[in-house]
Amino acid sequence: MRSTVLVCAVIFITIIYSGDAKKKPKPVLNYNSGVKVCDDANSRAMMETSDLRAVRVNETLAKLEGKFELKKTMQDWKLVILLEKKTPLGSREVVMTHEVPNLCTEIQNKDGDSIYSVYLRAINFPAECPIKPDTYEITNMIANTNDLSLTSMMEGEYTLTFTFYEINLNKDDKFFSSNKDTKLGCLSFTCLVEPGE
Repeated sequence: MRSTVLVCAVIFITIIYSGDAKKKPKPVLNYNSGVKVCDDANSRAMMETSDLRAVRVNETLAKLEGKFELKKTMQDWKLVILLEKKTPLGSREVVMTHEVPNLCTEIQNKDGDSIYSVYLRAINFPAECPIKPDTYEITNMIANTNDLSLTSMMEGEYTLTFTFYEINLNKDDKFFSSNKDTKLGCLSFTCLVEPGE
């Protein structure tokens, strides 16, 4: 008798939680701020981003748009991405780091299906490097969450910091860089993982 009651209770609880899970929509990832150049001379000499802003499209969707000035020629640049989550006490904890070994390779393949393509297509860069100093525009850049398994546990505020390096190629081998890549500067912005509709 007790085992029957226990089994029924487990089934009832499972039904309740599975019902709640179906009703709760998948969280969404949105931009929460404009893009800010890091506060150092090298970063300011690399890029100007004060016109890049996050714009709310509706309750659950924001996009990044505006113009930015590239002040240095982009060729043989790599990108290191740092993702940090804001804790309840206001500090930040590192969630992940990721390296894009060569930005020019990604720009030249921006019509492909890499995870960066959807973002690069929103920037009016030329099709090939070098990317010369000029003013470029970002149009309708929306965070792509198709490949992300977002859960309610991940909801909160995050900071993304993009640090750019110039790859110091060995003279004898254009495919292998040394460990002494030159830091050019960085940018950062905040985003939110928030409840979906």
